[in-house]
Amino acid sequence: MGLDSLLTHTCTIQPVGGAATDSGGNKVDIAGTPVTGVACRLEPLTAEEKEQNIRDGVIATHRLWLAAGTTIDERGTITTVADGAGTTLVGVCDIEAKNSISGRSRIHHLEVLIKEVRSSG
Repeated sequence: MGLDSLLTHTCTIQPVGGAATDSGGNKVDIAGTPVTGVACRLEPLTAEEKEQNIRDGVIATHRLWLAAGTTIDERGTITTVADGAGTTLVGVCDIEAKNSISGRSRIHHLEVLIKEVRSSG
């Protein structure tokens, strides 16, 4: 079974397009052009409740599998992951880590850890 048959979801990758300086002199990232319809597979890993800034929320960590040639940067975000029917599985996620998984002679696929923060109130 090839990797393509396992990538049953799609995601939108929001890369960083550049950087600027805000009014406080801090460097801030500028969003680039989103890449939609990227084939992927989402695997939920953990979910835990956390108190953040007065509101309670849930932090969910997922593993996202991508084809080897996919361009993705840890500074970007994943803005949505959907199943084959178009149902949204997760919303905006920060990219925590990216690992290239090697095959016999080349990179086989990418495994990306993403973190989603959902407010409960």
